[in-house]
Amino acid sequence: MTVGQIIKEKRSEKGLTQKSLAESLNVSYQAVSRWENDEVEPSIDTLKSLAKIFECSLDELMGMSADKPAQKEEVKEEPVPQTVVVQQEPVLGVCESCKKVIHESSDYHIYEWKTHVGRIGHVDHKMILCADCMNKKQEEERRKKKAAESARRHGIDVRRVHSFVWPAILAIVLIAISITRFVAGDTNLGLGLLIGGILGYFFLADFILFNNVVPEVWVGIASKTVHLPGVIFSADLDGVIFLVVMKIFLMILGFLAGIALIVLATGIAGIISPFVYPVALSRSLKYTDDN
Repeated sequence: MTVGQIIKEKRSEKGLTQKSLAESLNVSYQAVSRWENDEVEPSIDTLKSLAKIFECSLDELMGMSADKPAQKEEVKEEPVPQTVVVQQEPVLGVCESCKKVIHESSDYHIYEWKTHVGRIGHVDHKMILCADCMNKKQEEERRKKKAAESARRHGIDVRRVHSFVWPAILAIVLIAISITRFVAGDTNLGLGLLIGGILGYFFLADFILFNNVVPEVWVGIASKTVHLPGVIFSADLDGVIFLVVMKIFLMILGFLAGIALIVLATGIAGIISPFVYPVALSRSLKYTDDN
């Protein structure tokens, strides 16, 4: 029997898997597989460790008969098989990308990545790579990161363009209507539309840029819950009718309160938007300059 066949037989007798044996020896399971397939031979130190695990002699592990003491002595005196084994390079693993056999620790790398599952879950992955394949993976990651950053920067550039165009259209329409009101002699409405056009420009621009407090202020006020009182009623027909009427009334009241909160949020956000806009625009321009 070959050394590989003996290792496989002893491992099976001990009820060990290639992976568990590899973990005991601090090598990869591919190394154990290559030993058992007689592709490579383990070093003498590894053979000694295997003999301890299998609880057998080194001679038995190497296929040398131990029945006759004289023959056993002769085997010990013969250095040729042991010398050949010592010259064999240890196998640390096999690159899972290019299938290269890895002998040196500097060429042995563990590549780790995560696969997202659902919205918040993820699965961890690992693979053995040689130095060349590891460098290729890292270069690929850098290219993907650069592409994602470029796409994000492009998105901010487009957003900045939109923050000029659509607010300008809104402001022009409201200011044009306000001029017609001034011409018609309706000064109050004309003034209101003029102010609304100016504030509307900054409000909509801040919302499109979305890098400032204006959207937060608006959402914070507009999304507040209006707590309405409960209804006490008697358990008869008149009480049920009263309950239905009050529920409808409270529903309408809650709807009007929601509209009032939206109007209030728009008014407050609109007032602070002209002061926030220069900061928001500066942040948008600074991001592009820095990148």
